[in-house]
Amino acid sequence: MAASAMSARAHVAPAASSLNAARRGRASSTAPARRARRVSTTPRASIADLPKDNASVKVLVVGGTGYIGKFVVRELCAQGYDVTAFVREKSGIGGKSGKEDARRTFPDATVKFGSVSDVASIRGDAFGDADGAFDVVVSCLASRTGGIKDSWDVDYQATKNVLDVAREKGAKHFVLLSAICVQKPLLTFQKARSYSHRSPYDRVGVVNAVP
Repeated sequence: MAASAMSARAHVAPAASSLNAARRGRASSTAPARRARRVSTTPRASIADLPKDNASVKVLVVGGTGYIGKFVVRELCAQGYDVTAFVREKSGIGGKSGKEDARRTFPDATVKFGSVSDVASIRGDAFGDADGAFDVVVSCLASRTGGIKDSWDVDYQATKNVLDVAREKGAKHFVLLSAICVQKPLLTFQKARSYSHRSPYDRVGVVNAVP
């Protein structure tokens, strides 16, 4: 009886060993493929694949140092547009980021400095003296605190300042980065942003307000 049991175990052991080896072999052969699938990405379009007329479209982005604004500027640059980012001299939390930080953040864009709270600065520092400086203006402006004063100063008034100068300077399109909350605004910043969609925008044929 004991001999039979030992013989059975002897036959099972090689089979189990072979099975484990096969499993290890499959694991080692599939691991590189799995790793390859994880790291593989869809390649971005090369410059040669982009529409040729993108390079002739001049785009001004305000609010480019914000979280979403950074992605907007970089994506526009990646799509081959002629992009200018109009930013504050000191941005970020506590104004820790300066001019050189902004230039490093947007190596493929022209970076200009000024204040969206000052119409004269928008007119002179961003657009310059000549009309037709930009075909498209993209506003990514948003109040940082969401407080009452900050909301009206930034989400409404600063946005309107940029729009007014864009109209004056002959921009063809004005793209407003907005939010779904403007449909039923409850908080102050939502109400301020919802006013940005009202009469000044409705009367201007060159405006594309994008919620």
